[in-house]
Amino acid sequence: MDSVVGNACLRLVQEMVQLQGKDVFIMDLHTPPTWLPPMDCDPLHSLPVDYAKKTLIFPLWTRGHYLLCRIAPGPWQEQTGLDIEGLPQQHFGVDCGIFMIMYAWYIALETPFDFSIHDMPYLRRWWCTVLMENLEIEGHGRRFAHFTEEGRKMADGSVAPVFSVPRKRKLDTMVL
Repeated sequence: MDSVVGNACLRLVQEMVQLQGKDVFIMDLHTPPTWLPPMDCDPLHSLPVDYAKKTLIFPLWTRGHYLLCRIAPGPWQEQTGLDIEGLPQQHFGVDCGIFMIMYAWYIALETPFDFSIHDMPYLRRWWCTVLMENLEIEGHGRRFAHFTEEGRKMADGSVAPVFSVPRKRKLDTMVL
């Protein structure tokens, strides 16, 4: 997943969670790598001033993928996916970005996981729609919120999209 897209999704997760009354801070994807050599930045400088009052969620880059980390207010304790009951498992390498975003959302809300690997095509389309709606591409409004029936119909293809991007690439003129 591209970091700019990931950051946009994580920002929306933070906003959606805050609408539910949860005090959460989700760190930018570009920040945790600066904590590692050669930069060795102090992680505390990346946190909000009132970080002890918030649930902190940050994607920590490890070789080849991100690990999603959660720090709750109070005594800090480390949890991994093995510690979280009902954590949906990723079986394919192409779904890690969607899993990370969904993990962040559900962990921040402290709700049971109700998605699986079989939901990934739907969730991928849904997140694309949520990004377009909330980033106001072409200013077409907020018609397809995830919780509406119309949003589900658009994601499964039974409702036409508001706009589409035309493709004008010809294979015979493409230079490889």
